Amino acid sequence: MNLFLVLSALFNEASPTSGLGMPDTEMEQMMSIARQLTPKKPIRCVQDWVIVEFSTESEQDADLMESKGVQSKFLFSLNVIYDQTGTIPEGGYVRTTLLKKLSNDCIFETRNTLYIMIGEGKHLSLSQQEVINIFSLV
Repeated sequence: MNLFLVLSALFNEASPTSGLGMPDTEMEQMMSIARQLTPKKPIRCVQDWVIVEFSTESEQDADLMESKGVQSKFLFSLNVIYDQTGTIPEGGYVRTTLLKKLSNDCIFETRNTLYIMIGEGKHLSLSQQEVINIFSLV
């Protein structure tokens, strides 16, 4: 099955978030703040985004994620509007690795990249197995 179709379906099932994301008129300002927070990581700006949170199935899984400094959340977006690396074309989609830190209610930091969430997004809770199934599509 196509990852884009799966992510689109999940986007439609997700609930609206409250208080996360930022207006597109503040994108340049937030990019500047992101560069100051972590200057060595590339930046991507995304719209039509969903934060997917999943429950771990065992205490061992939870301990492993904690030891790696990540949380059981990832971000996907159906519309990348800026990619500093040029890897993802404008209008493309992205699924991140796990969240390390959320800053300023709109900067989603992973191990390698800062994602600036533009506009209102959504939130979705899934089981660990559902997340494994999504990641196996890549």
